[in-house]
Amino acid sequence: KKNDQIPHSLKFGFLVSEYPIRNITYGGIGTSVHDLAQMMAAEGHEVTVFIYGMELSTVFWQYGIRFHFI
Repeated sequence: KKNDQIPHSLKFGFLVSEYPIRNITYGGIGTSVHDLAQMMAAEGHEVTVFIYGMELSTVFWQYGIRFHFI
């Protein structure tokens, strides 16, 4: 029995107030989450980023990452 193995695909979610996307640049936490989310998605994990404080609520996929503007 292999109980110590990590599943091949994990689900990750991030909640941030800023994220560098669609020609909008940010620093700090937004850039860190951007880099981490892209790395995790490239490894085959399911990544969702919730960006709050947006004027428009929408959901879309980009670079294998699901985004929720809330």
